[in-house]
Amino acid sequence: MKSIITLSILLLTLACGSLVEAQVSSSAHSKAPVSIFEALGTEQNGEGVITIYQPAAVKAAVGRVSGRLSGLIETEGGIRVMQGYRVQVYNGNVASSKRDANHRAAQIAQMHPELQCYLTYRAPFWRLLVGDFASRQEADEAVRQLKKSFPSYAREIYVVRDKIRLGN
Repeated sequence: MKSIITLSILLLTLACGSLVEAQVSSSAHSKAPVSIFEALGTEQNGEGVITIYQPAAVKAAVGRVSGRLSGLIETEGGIRVMQGYRVQVYNGNVASSKRDANHRAAQIAQMHPELQCYLTYRAPFWRLLVGDFASRQEADEAVRQLKKSFPSYAREIYVVRDKIRLGN
């Protein structure tokens, strides 16, 4: 019984100690809020005030890339990239492969301007990859659309893992 009371007091102390009130001082009216908590806590004439209580760790984590993704996002040449999915539309190593890949890229750009085309050469193969998809489901949907638009290429169209560009 004594240990239950001690445990209850300890939990209550931890809960009360970790609560943080997010309010903005009146001097913050002249500058943009730093976080959503400051924006919600800002006093506006004729409006109410929202007070948020949460652990300090939650307040610090809001607006940041989650720990699960932070190691996956990197920068290459000023462009943010991460592991994701693209759709491979062409892969060839014959003399006309570059021309064939460029022809398919032009066709895809005309029919699906929302999809970015990436033509790469890794000896001895020319590859045409399409799109920047964070999830496999998005890439699978693009495969369905591309196979419907280009049935003669259907056997060559499939999802591959690749680094994708994030909206910058």
